Amino acid sequence: PWFQTSRVLSQRGNDAIVYFEAEVLYGASTIWSQVRMSATSPTPETRVIEAKMMKGKGNMDQLLGRWEVTGVDGGARTHVAFQLLLDPNLPVPDSVVSNETKQGVGHALRALRTRVAQRVYASRANHRM
Repeated sequence: PWFQTSRVLSQRGNDAIVYFEAEVLYGASTIWSQVRMSATSPTPETRVIEAKMMKGKGNMDQLLGRWEVTGVDGGARTHVAFQLLLDPNLPVPDSVVSNETKQGVGHALRALRTRVAQRVYASRANHRM
């Protein structure tokens, strides 16, 4: 999926309600939802973020997401585990949705890695000045 719009509708502490729209099927359809997101830290090194579609707040049958972010090598690197259950309620074979979702998740994680690296390098450059 390719996210077109996302915005935080409300936030309190580690919980938020987020609205998003994403193009699927290579632009042939758009899915949207409001999801309740929550963040916890089961250990000092690990942060878990879970997202669940709010009942009746989207054009999908189901959406569940889970990110587990763990610092490794003393925080020099990060391990990210991501799980996604997406049932967009579209009249296409599940394999089509699964393949596009796998590609989209890979693209999103690579983009996240690039963005984090840019911020780290910018931060290091600012500290040297």
